[in-house]
Amino acid sequence: MKRQVLYRQCRLEKQTQRGSKHLVTWLPQKVAKLRNVLRLKDDAGQWMDGWQVMVVGTRSQSSVQLDKHYRASLKLS
Repeated sequence: MKRQVLYRQCRLEKQTQRGSKHLVTWLPQKVAKLRNVLRLKDDAGQWMDGWQVMVVGTRSQSSVQLDKHYRASLKLS
């Protein structure tokens, strides 16, 4: 049986020349560690270095749960 991956909601920060950018996203629990520096892919498929985990949520959700919430949010818009 396939092992289920759990995710945590995190607040990320990236320093730029003009200040900082912030992002809230769900990360796999194994990389959702405070002060962890990540490399993320943007919408265009380009890799962006330097995103630091600033806050890690306490609640975990499976990919199935996240997909259900995402689909429900699409119905509301």
